[in-house]
Amino acid sequence: MSRNRHDTRSVSYRVVEKLAEHEGTTSTNLEPPLHSAIDPDAIDALFRTRNANADGVAPSLEFEYEGYTVRIDGPTEITIEDPAPVIV
Repeated sequence: MSRNRHDTRSVSYRVVEKLAEHEGTTSTNLEPPLHSAIDPDAIDALFRTRNANADGVAPSLEFEYEGYTVRIDGPTEITIEDPAPVIV
């Protein structure tokens, strides 16, 4: 999910929107809330910095939410992977 560099919404809010879209619901109805898996303020703080690291690479973060793998690459790219199927 690429967004305009000047998007003023927080990264954590965009993660909630993306998860809700993936679940077929609205961001206000997403259950459980994002903070049950990760601190939204920590996400925003990580991506709030305007500078890349010394190598010029923007931060990235990966975490689990309700079985999904959520990956944030820089402040604008958010991907959600479905859980791997369980083979028995």
